[in-house]
Amino acid sequence: MPDATAILTQQDKRLTDTIVYLASLSASLKDIDPMLDTLRMVTATWDGSSPLPNTDRDALEKLEAELKDYLINHDPLREFTPQTLDERVRLYLDPPPKKRKSINYAGMVGLSALAALLAFAIPYTPSLGTRALLSSPAFCLVGVIGVVWFFLSSLSNFKPELKKAFTWVSGGTVVLGIFFMHFVVVQLLHGGGGQLFRYGGLIALATIAVMLMYGGVVMYARLLDLTSWFMSFKGFSVATAGALALTVGITVLRNVDQPLYFGFTLACLNLLTVAALYGARTAKLIYNHATAAYTTSVRWLYIFMFGTFYGCIAYTTMLVVLGYLNGAPLSAAIALFAVPPVLLLLYSSYSFKKETNK
Repeated sequence: MPDATAILTQQDKRLTDTIVYLASLSASLKDIDPMLDTLRMVTATWDGSSPLPNTDRDALEKLEAELKDYLINHDPLREFTPQTLDERVRLYLDPPPKKRKSINYAGMVGLSALAALLAFAIPYTPSLGTRALLSSPAFCLVGVIGVVWFFLSSLSNFKPELKKAFTWVSGGTVVLGIFFMHFVVVQLLHGGGGQLFRYGGLIALATIAVMLMYGGVVMYARLLDLTSWFMSFKGFSVATAGALALTVGITVLRNVDQPLYFGFTLACLNLLTVAALYGARTAKLIYNHATAAYTTSVRWLYIFMFGTFYGCIAYTTMLVVLGYLNGAPLSAAIALFAVPPVLLLLYSSYSFKKETNK
């Protein structure tokens, strides 16, 4: 039978664990960090093997109440009631027996790889080149389905404004899936699509997708009261004007079969590059100001956006240098510059679900 001293010590440890967990649920580092000075001062002199002095225990209980009040009434992202917050803390401190695990990142990558392999098993597309052109989009399509599921299944206990931001990100991901799907459909139905694939397919879909994601990331940043040139309409407009001017210059100088279609595709690629760059910079801003529960997912979102930015530059370079982008070059471009960003976005969504649902 534990004595009273041991019971008090255990209660004090539970109290500090509760405070650490409550702090981990918050979103804004600048709001929470100063509040934790009390915890730092108490734990700096406490060995954990004896009960806390009454004054220290009272200070920690006051801090616990302040953190709960912040999460219920002031946190920019979370939406708790006293009851739901207490239940969340209880489940953390006294977790129930583990249920069957849902699909994780490795599982989604495995399903994506299976979809890519199935492209080589389609009986009425004998060309190896055709199968290669199908496999990468199939991989990416299943990957973006996983992204949407990870994000949208993670948004309980979050405010409607954040749900809206991630709805934009997920909407962009769906459009990205349609972009990959159109390669598969056109290839199967029209054997390559002729002129549709001459300049890399309907790049406008990818542009719309990343612009929607960029809009969602900007909403996310504004919920944390962050501002930046990369989030402003003026900043985006200036970059867009520069991208369109570059498009006109290249189209005039480059001798191609269909200059209007080439110019439209190039314009979409340049706008896509701008949206990816601005999205990356905005995600990095969130990463620098968010708490640990959000930094992992945002860091990978930042890497995804920057990976997309560099992929766009490479994709554009191939188009401008070759004067076309279909067949084997298109297959290589999708495999090299689309599959890695999709893997990064998938891990970002998985990290968000994993870290915010603890």
